[in-house]
Amino acid sequence: MAENGTDSGKLSPAQRRAIGALLVERDNRSAAASARVAERTLYKWLKDDTFARALQDAQAALIANTLRRLTTATGKAVDVLNDAMTGADHPIMVKVRAADVTLQRLLHLKEIVELEQRIAILEAHLDANKASV
Repeated sequence: MAENGTDSGKLSPAQRRAIGALLVERDNRSAAASARVAERTLYKWLKDDTFARALQDAQAALIANTLRRLTTATGKAVDVLNDAMTGADHPIMVKVRAADVTLQRLLHLKEIVELEQRIAILEAHLDANKASV
C-alpha cells in the first residue's frame, strides 16, 4: 500500500486485516467478521481518508494483478475459440457462437484502443493549451 502513495504505516493491524477481508468477502458484514472487528468500526474506517485510500490502493493492486494473469491467458483463450470455430467434429452452432464471441471481443477491444487514442490526443491538446496560457 505504501508503494502506491498510501502510508500504510498509519494503519493498525486490524485495519490491514479489514482491508484484506474487504477484498475477498462478499459484503461488509462478512469482512468485519473475518477481520475480527465490529461492523460499526469497519463503517467508521471506510469514511476515513487514509483507510479509504489504502483500500483503493489494495483494490488497484488486485486488479492490476488480475489483469496480468488474464493477459497471460489470452493466447490459450484465442486457441480455444479458434478450435471451437474450426473443429471438424463441433456442431455448427458451436462454431457460429465461437466466431461471434471472437468478433464481438475484437470489435470491443478495437473500440477501447481507439477511445484511448482519442483521449490521449485530447489530453495532449489540453496540456498544450494550459502551457500556452
